[in-house]
Amino acid sequence: KEKGNAEYKQLSYATAAEAYFEAIRIVEEMLSGADAVGATSGRRKPLLTEEQRAATGALLLTCSTNRALALSKMGDHAEAVTACDDALMIDPDSEKALFRRATSALLLGKSMGFSANESAVADLQRVLEINPSNKEAKVSLRNAKKTLAKTPEEENRETQRREKSMFGGLFQKAERRELVHQEEPEQQIILQDDVNYGGLRNEGATCYLNSVLQVLFHLPALRKAVFTIDTSKEDGPVNGSDGPASGREVQALEPSCSPTVALALQRLMCRLQEEPPEPGPRTPASATQLIASFGWDQDDTLTQQDVGELVTVLLDTLEEAMKGSTVSGEVTRLFSLSCVYEDKIHKPSSKAMGNWAKRRDDPAHWPLTVHHVKECEGITEALDKMMEVEVIDDFNTSSDYDDLRKEAAKAREKGEADKAQKLEGQRRTLEEEGKKGFGVQQIERRMLFMKFPPILFVNLQRLAYCPVRGVPMKINSRFEFDETLDLTSKLAKDAPEDPSGAPTYFLHSVIAHSGHSQVGHYVAYVRPAEENSDWFKFDDGVVSRVSGQEAVASNYGGDGSGMGSSPFAMLRARSAYMLVYVKKSCASTVLDRSSIKCAEHVRREALKDEGTVSKLPTSLTVFLPDGTGLLVGSSFKMPKKEAETLGKVRGKRVLVSLVDAESASVQDLVSRVQQVCEENGEALTPPRFSDFVHGVAPPAEAPPTPDQENEEEEDVDEADAVAAKAARKEARPGALKLCLTQLRSHEIDMILDLEDPLRQATGGMLLRLEWCDAGAMRVPLTQCSITPQGGISCHGDPVLIPVYDGELLGAVKSRIARMIGVRDGEDPEDWEFFWFSRERRQSFRCEDDSEELVWNQELLRGFMLMLSREDDDSGPSVSDFVAHAQAAAAQQDRMRVRINNNASPLSS
Repeated sequence: KEKGNAEYKQLSYATAAEAYFEAIRIVEEMLSGADAVGATSGRRKPLLTEEQRAATGALLLTCSTNRALALSKMGDHAEAVTACDDALMIDPDSEKALFRRATSALLLGKSMGFSANESAVADLQRVLEINPSNKEAKVSLRNAKKTLAKTPEEENRETQRREKSMFGGLFQKAERRELVHQEEPEQQIILQDDVNYGGLRNEGATCYLNSVLQVLFHLPALRKAVFTIDTSKEDGPVNGSDGPASGREVQALEPSCSPTVALALQRLMCRLQEEPPEPGPRTPASATQLIASFGWDQDDTLTQQDVGELVTVLLDTLEEAMKGSTVSGEVTRLFSLSCVYEDKIHKPSSKAMGNWAKRRDDPAHWPLTVHHVKECEGITEALDKMMEVEVIDDFNTSSDYDDLRKEAAKAREKGEADKAQKLEGQRRTLEEEGKKGFGVQQIERRMLFMKFPPILFVNLQRLAYCPVRGVPMKINSRFEFDETLDLTSKLAKDAPEDPSGAPTYFLHSVIAHSGHSQVGHYVAYVRPAEENSDWFKFDDGVVSRVSGQEAVASNYGGDGSGMGSSPFAMLRARSAYMLVYVKKSCASTVLDRSSIKCAEHVRREALKDEGTVSKLPTSLTVFLPDGTGLLVGSSFKMPKKEAETLGKVRGKRVLVSLVDAESASVQDLVSRVQQVCEENGEALTPPRFSDFVHGVAPPAEAPPTPDQENEEEEDVDEADAVAAKAARKEARPGALKLCLTQLRSHEIDMILDLEDPLRQATGGMLLRLEWCDAGAMRVPLTQCSITPQGGISCHGDPVLIPVYDGELLGAVKSRIARMIGVRDGEDPEDWEFFWFSRERRQSFRCEDDSEELVWNQELLRGFMLMLSREDDDSGPSVSDFVAHAQAAAAQQDRMRVRINNNASPLSS
């Protein structure tokens, strides 16, 4: 670190960045090694004390922020942002990391012709919350806001001016004859004239799913098996639609109406298989129905899953769907590999001990996960390392013999003589065959392959957990794989003869990933025909012919991850994650595309749905006005689970799904919440009016304001006056209804009525329902304390106060005291209230209890009522609000990342 500081002072920014990076590497390896040693040695206490870990954390934070500054000086703003992200994982409130991430993001955008982004503005605002005297942050924030305030026309003119100065017409003569515009600009397709394979539309961040689906589709043997599954009894119009969709009709997929995985996959494969009615580029197909059949919602399309686990669970689901059909067990036949683990005594002292061996069959599974990617140069070497002997201490070689003896004794105690006799016979057989064992010994364990499948999926394990950052990190080391693979030497000597032929393979597909563990993009390279045929690249909706060099050697990895690299180097760091090999002796049958037909009911619905856009449901977490715990909507198809109460935020959490949140109203959300509450036996009913006003009744008739007294009396129709008075009277005691509030930590940021569109709510904020009176004003109350510098520090849980026309401050004080409670030794009469607006930077003090609280209706537009009160830590903190948001997201993940048909969970 000191070397980095010295180099930075000498303006040697690249060398400084290298030094900081080396310091980070050393500390991370030390911490990782300490954890590993502590785990394997059985220590009860960690090798590093809490003080030592805190010191190393501070060192990592300093090195990361210093490295970000050096990278930014080099002009590598993208890497600087990544370095700041690493620092903020250690300390989310690091002022330096937040400021340097914001400035680097702004500089990066400027260099690429983009305007300032909202995340940079948010970072600068957070910096000023931490340190209001940071002058640099103030200037940067002011300039960034000016940039964001530009109109689209101004931004367009600025971009054109910048492009003209940068490129000077360099590309004006470039021919774009292969670019075809579709109805949706983001779905442009680039196809060569002789390429007629269909792409898949990216539904958010579904490139990983699209890549896997393209690989599976181009395995005709699997496609035939999928089409053989009988789905006629479950098929029908999507969501009960009666006829073909017209134009760009939008269909919303209810969780209960979603097709099964098998049917949805049949429809998708049918759309990909069908030849277009006219020559030319094909419109990308949508996998929305398949995504909905997983039980996922719209948020899941923004989260990438692990391709290896996706393949595992998807093939498991298809295997289950094929049971009882003519292709039952076809997935196992095509993809499963078989291996055993063999144990022998290490350094035996006698011939009998040398002859002892025990084998344990590993269940048939897929894919073949290859470890040691970082240490090895290629697949063959990595497999050899996986098959190396592992020495295990303190292993009971007599466990089987001892277990039989114990079970026989239990059977005799229970009077089960026949069972005991049978167990004793098995125990004597072990004795006679010399397999009784030799007690606790040091053993050697090795893995032996017994059978390789016709189609071999190879999952390269390129993720390693970083204990310091608490996240998986991508291994982008160079790892080679051949286009032909001979695994004959990897078979066990006593492996049975495989009727499908020798395990010699050729490479069929490569799924590659660009980027790092948190951000990136997947593409698939597929050779649809047999060996030595052309390679095609499937990049979501873009399909193109590529060279073998690009499909294979370019995905070895090892590039773009070094220090001092150009901007976006990590995002260009491409490496293979999944390989698919086809056994040469099976190629003619596995890749035979003749006689692939789908059922007529599948084809009819698949083609009818072509050209429509189906919407996925959206998961939302809403807080009720009171209570604790969690209620789960039935549409998620999982048993109810009581969740722990996190923090001190008021209200029971309700998790619901809305089919079309974009066009839904607040009333739609409230209706769904009420339905979930009723399903769980907790109907959402309004409180008694006396409880709603907390015993402080509203004034019978509001006294006239001074302005009204000075006004001349106007002629008012007596009937209208009586009707208005009756309406006000009826509105107060019986017209309690719900409204939706949006919380920004300790403040109520927005109030939405039932008729308001739900899309007005800001994503990522906590939503809470509150009861309100149609005849009262809704006043948001926030508790705060005044800092020594004169600033405002908010705390506690915000509440929505009903205030009636003409109601005085003294009466509202009493209501507030009963709503939020009075502490020991505290007198509500001494409470100080003031109206405050952050946007307008205005405040008005409420001084006299005998004056109206809301003396001007303008106060209800942009102002909130503040109660000056010291924080006693009894209310929720910012971390409590964050914890609830994270818990809601985690609960949604546990519910939505499932496949409906006998689903196993998918890990992200």
